[in-house]
Amino acid sequence: MNFHAFIPARSGSKRIHHKNMCKIGDKTLIQISVEACLSSPDIQQTFIVTDSPSYDCHAKSFGAQSLGIRPSNLSSSTSSDREWLLWALTKFSEKHNLSRSDNYVIVRTTSPFRTATTLSHACQAYKENAKSLYACLRSIKPVSEHPGKMWIVNSPQSMSRLLPFYNDNHNPWSDCQTNTLPSVYVQNASLEIGNVLAVLENPHFPTSGFITIPFIMTIEESLDINTPEDLQYARYLNSNPSALGNL
Repeated sequence: MNFHAFIPARSGSKRIHHKNMCKIGDKTLIQISVEACLSSPDIQQTFIVTDSPSYDCHAKSFGAQSLGIRPSNLSSSTSSDREWLLWALTKFSEKHNLSRSDNYVIVRTTSPFRTATTLSHACQAYKENAKSLYACLRSIKPVSEHPGKMWIVNSPQSMSRLLPFYNDNHNPWSDCQTNTLPSVYVQNASLEIGNVLAVLENPHFPTSGFITIPFIMTIEESLDINTPEDLQYARYLNSNPSALGNL
């Protein structure tokens, strides 16, 4: 299998201005992602996918390749992943003779503690478990609060369980000890892997695939920067390795 990394870097972040150019230590988030991809022996090529000429130039200075500038109508705050991914894979296909062995790896800049080793492990997991062209891998992490303990408020007089599930003894999950409940995971924004041809040949193919392979990541690797507080926390962890190792 061949793996090609695509790093999305939209310039219009609202919560953190020019988030992709923010630094963790002495490196920008774009640089961290590019270097992780280039250091992974399983990644053949690394592309920046951005609507910003300055981001494009910045990523190329660290070894990424460019597909051209991403159209503005695919770079708004409401644009879906599928829109920019389809554009990027189409651009990619124009310069490469595609085969069933070509796979894309979405590598988001907002996970600064995802390493080249993480990427290689994900690629290996995909190789071992993707039994269909329509399989995708999605990164997940354990939830901190179990949904079996969650409730929906219907009115000031009543509420109902979010998940009205029961164990083998007919006890509702909300009344059981958490350690007896099934393990539950939440997707993170770190990475996804899928087949290039599966997307290009199927207009309605979901980016999560028709078959989704789980890739469980640590809390450390899963850290996602979305808010100024997240950025501040990531910088703290980066400057305090012992705290990072205790996550």
